[in-house]
Amino acid sequence: MSAIDFVIRTGAGKVEKGVVGGDAGSLVELTPYSDISFNLDVTQMRGYLRDGTDLVMELADGSRITIKGFFGPDGEPMSELFLSGEGSIRQVTFDGADGDILFASYAAPQQWDKWSDLDDLIFLDRPDVMVADYAVGSEDETSMLATLGAVVAGGGAVGAEALLRLQAALWPLVR
Repeated sequence: MSAIDFVIRTGAGKVEKGVVGGDAGSLVELTPYSDISFNLDVTQMRGYLRDGTDLVMELADGSRITIKGFFGPDGEPMSELFLSGEGSIRQVTFDGADGDILFASYAAPQQWDKWSDLDDLIFLDRPDVMVADYAVGSEDETSMLATLGAVVAGGGAVGAEALLRLQAALWPLVR
């Protein structure tokens, strides 16, 4: 995994910048009620998992970032997650789960305007592009298209892993 910039704004308003990945490791610790933003694009995400009170972000290249203390003991998020790059920002919300696998949606925050309290969380740099673990015309791409056909046709049960891969593959087409 390449080094990825992030910024945390604590509940008290303190802004802390850091790097995850590369030589920096893949763990970020949060205090409750913090906002965290990664210099990543939505297309660079494969999926999200809940591991106790930790959020595990799986990137398109298969690497993982763990955000320690993201969830409370009841399993509800205690912090806000954002993905930002090239001056735009998307808030990640979790719409449901299948076991520990979380289903995410991405939206521009409602308070986003010319001046915003989110200014500290925005990255102007372009995120490093990570290559997914499949290539155009590969067997994986074919299986994702078959999964899409099964979902559209209503044929059979589709596993959570297949849905996550399908979501990551289709997101650039619908945003």
